[in-house]
Formats: sequence, structure tokens, C-alpha cells
Amino acid sequence: MSINLQFNATSNSDRICSNIQRIWSYGFYGNNHSIYYSVPVLLLQVFTFSFIMGIIRLLLSPFNQPRFVSDSIAGIIMGPSFLGSYVGYAEAMFPIHAQLLSDTLASMGIVYYQFVEGLKIDLRGITQAGRKEVTICLCGIVSGYMLSQSFILAMKGFLPDRVRELGFLRFVPIACGMSAFPDVQPVLEELGLLNTELGRLAMTLAMLNSAFGILVSLLTQCARHTMKSGLKYGVYTFVASCVMYMLLFGVARPVTLWVVRRTPKGRKVGSDTVVAFMVVTLVAGTVSDSIGAAMFQAPLLFAMLIPPGPPLGSVLVLKIETFLKYFLIPIFFIFNGRKFNVFQSRSWSVWWFMVFTVFFGCVGKIVGTMLTAKYYKIPNQESFTLALILCFRGVMLLLTFANWAKFGIIDGPTLASIQVATIMVTAITAPMVRRLARRSTKPLFPYNGRSMERSKPNGEFRLMMCIYDDDNVSTLLNLLNASNGTRASPINLCILHLVELVGRGAPILTAHNPLAGVTQLYPTRLDHIVRAFEKLVTRTGGDVALYPFTSVSPYKTMHQDVCALAIDKRVCLVIVPLHKHTIFYGEAADGVGRLVARNILYEAPCSVGVLLDRSKLRSHVPKWTATGQFSFRVGTVFLGGADDREALCYVSRMVENPGVSLLALRCLAPYSGIDHGREKLIDDEVVGEFRLKALQQEDFVYREEMVSNVEEMMNSIRSMGTDFDLIVVGRRHPAHSLIVDALSDWSECVELGVIGDFFASSDFAKGGASVLSIQQNRMIGSLVNIGL
Repeated sequence: MSINLQFNATSNSDRICSNIQRIWSYGFYGNNHSIYYSVPVLLLQVFTFSFIMGIIRLLLSPFNQPRFVSDSIAGIIMGPSFLGSYVGYAEAMFPIHAQLLSDTLASMGIVYYQFVEGLKIDLRGITQAGRKEVTICLCGIVSGYMLSQSFILAMKGFLPDRVRELGFLRFVPIACGMSAFPDVQPVLEELGLLNTELGRLAMTLAMLNSAFGILVSLLTQCARHTMKSGLKYGVYTFVASCVMYMLLFGVARPVTLWVVRRTPKGRKVGSDTVVAFMVVTLVAGTVSDSIGAAMFQAPLLFAMLIPPGPPLGSVLVLKIETFLKYFLIPIFFIFNGRKFNVFQSRSWSVWWFMVFTVFFGCVGKIVGTMLTAKYYKIPNQESFTLALILCFRGVMLLLTFANWAKFGIIDGPTLASIQVATIMVTAITAPMVRRLARRSTKPLFPYNGRSMERSKPNGEFRLMMCIYDDDNVSTLLNLLNASNGTRASPINLCILHLVELVGRGAPILTAHNPLAGVTQLYPTRLDHIVRAFEKLVTRTGGDVALYPFTSVSPYKTMHQDVCALAIDKRVCLVIVPLHKHTIFYGEAADGVGRLVARNILYEAPCSVGVLLDRSKLRSHVPKWTATGQFSFRVGTVFLGGADDREALCYVSRMVENPGVSLLALRCLAPYSGIDHGREKLIDDEVVGEFRLKALQQEDFVYREEMVSNVEEMMNSIRSMGTDFDLIVVGRRHPAHSLIVDALSDWSECVELGVIGDFFASSDFAKGGASVLSIQQNRMIGSLVNIGL
């Protein structure tokens, strides 16, 4: 028995009967075409969209266009504006009977999109916003609204009567003045600006805009119902929405806090809790839509009330975001592109009117934001960049326009013009922001920073150690102990805990405070790490000052926090470990760890040490002897050049530690560089000072060997043996040297350099020695092969 269901297919007056049992195809053997069934058609739509979007994204990649632009264009291409104008394609891709399923999933995608983006909003960023942020936000909104409204009032008489009667002219200036956090945050993340000072300010302003936007959206919905159905319905919508908001604050917020409190520290919420929150999100969207408010308002506010980050917010984002990003949101763009035809306009004057309305709204927002930012002494370039960021448009605004079309506020041609204008705004502003932001941060990274070679021998040693997790703590503790903090040369140590940004929109860089709310997001890990370092300092009695910090940010921009903190603390050496996984006796650094290390190597304002930690492969880790003596075996290879000198300067600190035994090998290799004489003089001077200091120690061996080819060099290095806890080498070597010419093509991990990569190979892996590859400050180092 078949069951028929009537649903709205095209407009409020067209009703089509469809058999809801025709969901899954029976395949070729059923003598039925797949296009007669909803699910195969839906999968075909998503596949076609992904294919078209991938091509567009590839073509637009040189222009630094965000994903929103390529997604929107792909949806328009699939719609009646391009491919959908062909009858055969339209019948196969968009059959009437499949629209119910696709439209439902598109609506579900929007609900979850608002929910996920709301999870990234930190209410503290809104409640703790100062007068500067609130003033800049309000002035940008008001100026954008006023200039857009002024243009409409001046040009309204030139519009056709049918357009003036639609009533959308009252609402367009409001949309032009607002900025939505769900629109701004994804573009900033793609551009890699979340960790910049400008990006943090823009995120705060976007959060404030979204908070004001919820109120403005409520008032707009009430006004729409009042104009359409009378004052009674407008008041009903307002009262019902207020009751819904009070329930969210009074019930949903305490429940989420209870869930967070009952979750053990360091643990994540279970799958049942995730499913429950996903169901509540759909219920909130249904209730919001049924009372006349926008469908996405309740899910957005509900998500904002959930504490961001672990143990709840980050898990919800991880569980939902991938499926949402690659399946549900593409369905929305398909749904959106199907609603209008770009080239089917009765009057092109309406087209240009809408384009200029959006344009003047953006100009007004830029002027208002810039003037207010200038009042608060933000430089001109930064204030202009900030204003452009707040002009980013995205899914939120497209959804607003789609709702207007649904309720008859705008017609099809007007919808086409205003959506194209919206896409153009983001397509123009995003590349401008990227270019301006790079120019504004150029003086910051790199600068004429610090290096160990140029530091005073008995001065304070400023060191930064980056830590991903507990796996690196043992080796870093041994490094700190071997670095030999003394009263004459104390160590100023910054510990930076690197955490991937998940379930939050705004990154965090904060000093560690066990009582602070931010560091409580990862209490068991960071507290444990800090206690381990404090215990070591107490046990050794060394002169070490600890300054722990936490950086919560995307891996792509994590280096910005590292570099900013290095500048602020005047760090001399940054040590960053490579994330890795074990392959038999060797180690393979993963892509994420290599990306972070590579970015730090390129932009750090000081020397950088890349650490490949293999302490877990040793039969025993370095430990204290029965008499309480620290024991640590170090090997180093010196070929020449700035990086090798920097590595030797670090080793010279270690050799003064009575618990450190050292084997140093200097290979004298042929060199064809034009500055060979000058470089060799500097090398000889540094080596001479090192030997003079090291020869005073008991457990020190120095070897110097002439090598004429790669084989002799490798044999010399192998003769060192593998019984070491740590190998310290320079990352880069003089250009045109024997080692670079012969071995650079065989190097697999460029972050370690050719010698460091050789020690990381399986030949030395059985010994379990960790490898520290040091690069001198790029602005100081002399003739080098950069290698990046």
C-alpha cells in the first residue's frame, strides 16, 4: 500500500503528490532508474557539488578565496543559472519527488551549522568585552545601517512599483550593518589570522555582533509578523521567544554545567550525552520555528550557553563538524543555488540597486569601524583591516535572504542580486585582508633577535620549551637539567603547552594559573607538566625561573603564539618537539608536528631547536644514579656554519654540568663557498673556545677528522657509536658544502636537516638517542642553505 504525502515543491501555491516509500532504489535488477528514488538523487547531488566545488576551489586558489566563495559558486552553477537551465539535467538532478528529502537535510544542516558555530563562541568574550570593543561594534553597525538606508531612501523612487511593495527595503540595511560570528570565524581561520592580535579583536567584535544580532533578529521577526498578520501575532512571537530564551538560560545552561562538572577531569563526555545534545538541538530548532522566530535562533543561543572546549564543547564539535562540513552544508548550498536564476531578471536596475545597497552598507561599516578604532589609537592600516574583516559575509546572511524569499519579503530576481552581491563582498575583502594582515605583521616576524652565539657567556639564558603532551616531558626535563642553570648563568624558562583549538572559535594564549578558568580546560595535563618541572628545579637546586603558558590554537597558526611569546620574553632558544609515531626502531614525524616546526623555523625571532624524542625506545631513560648524580650522554657533530656554531654553543653549556658526558666530532670537509676563509675563521674561533672550556671537564672526548667524500664522513659519524641519550647537531650547513650537495636529496625530514635526519634514521634508532637539530636565528646566521 502506497502512502502519498503532499509537500511544497516550488512556491506557496504549488503542491505535488509524492510517494514517500520511493526512498531507496532496488538497483539495476529492479528495472527502475535510480533518479526515481530520493537517496540516489541526493547522493548524486552531493557528488556533483563536491566535484564542481573542487574545480572552482583549485581555480580560485591563487586568489586566496575562502571556501564560502567556492561553495556558493558551485551551488549557483548547479542551479537554474547554469546547468539547471538544461531540461534533461534538471529532471535528473532535481526531480520533484527528491526535493522533500534534500530540503529537509538542508534545514537540518543549517540548524547544526548554527549549533556548531555557536559552540565556538565563548560567553566570557562577550561579557568581559570592554568599552572599546562595544563602541567599535555599535558604531560599525549603526554606520553601516545609516549609509545603506540613506542610499535606499535616495534611490527608492527609481525602483519598479512591484519591488517597492515587497517590503524588503526595511530589512536590507539591518543585514548590511550586522556581522555574524559564524560568517567571520571560518574565513579568519582559513586566512590563518586567528592568533594575531587583530584576529582576536575581530573575533570579540564578531561575538558582540552575533549577540546583538540575536536581539535584532527577534525584533525583525516580530515586525514581519506584525506587518503580515497584525499586532497580535507580532506580540505572540515576541513573548513566546522571550519564554524560550528564559528556558534556555534557566534550564539548558544549568544542565550543561552539571554535565561538565560530573565528567571526570581529563575525560570526555560519552556518546549518549552527545546524542542527547544533538536531539535537543533539533527540538530547539523546531520550537523556534513553530513560534514564528527564525529556525536557527534557538540552536545558536543553546550552543552559546554550552561551555566551549573540553569536556563537552570540543567533543560535540568533533562529532558533528566533519559530517556537517562535507555533507549537510553542501546540501544547503545546492538548495540555495536552486532558488534563483542569476540571469533571469525583469529589470537590471534592481540588480545594480541591490549591489550598491550592499556596497554602501559595507562602506558605512568600514568608515564607522575605522573612525572608532582610530579614536582608540589603533593604527590606520590595522583599523582598515579590522573593518574589512567585519565585512565578511557567509552562510548566515545567505540563510537570512533565503528566509526572506520563503516569506515573500523578496522575489527571485531580487534574491539573486543580493546573494551575488554578498558573495562578491567576501570575494573582494578576503584577499585584501590577507595581504594587509601580512604587511602589518611583517615587522614582527622575524626581527633582529637573539642567538646563543651572540649572548653573553655568563648572562641569563632565556629558553622556551614547547610541549604537546606528557610524552615529551621526560626528555625535556633532562634537557633542562643538562642545560646547567647556575647562579652565574641562570635559566629563564618559558614552558608553552601547545593544544589544538577544538570546540572554540577564539584562540587562547594565557599564563598558567591553576585557579583560572582557561587553564582548567586541560588541568590534569598542564598541571602535571608544571609540577614535574617544579619538582626538578627543587631537587637540583638549580637557578631556574619557570613561566608556564598555554596556547590553544589551530596547528596552522600555532607558530604565531610561539613567536609572539618568544619576542615578549626575549627568548634565546625555542625547543619544539616533533609529533611522531613509531615505525619499528625508527621514528616518523607526523604532518601536524612537522607543519608547526616548519612554521616556527621560518618565522621565529630567535634560534630554534627541533627535537625528535626517542626516549621511549631506550631500554632505560636517563636517571639519577644511586648517589644522586645526574647522568646524561651527549654527542655532537660539527661541520661548520652558523647553525653548527649555535649547536656547539648550546653543548658548551651542557659540558659544564658534571653529570654530562660529551663526545664531539668535527669533520673537516671540502668547501667551495666564496666566503670559505671568513667562515672557517669564525668556526675555528668558536671551536677553540669550546675546547678550552670542555677540556677542563673529565668526561669529554674531542675528535677531529679530515673527510674527502660522503662515505668517509658517514663512516666517521658511525664510529661515534649509538650509546647516547641526545645528539645535538646544526640544522643547516654552508651552501655548496660536500654534505649539502651529496645528502640533501636523501633527506626525508627537512625540519631536522641532513645530519639530523641521518641520526634519526634506522641506523641510529636502535640506540634510542633523541635528536636535537638547532637553527640559528635566520636574521643572524651567515652563509647558509635555508632549506625551507
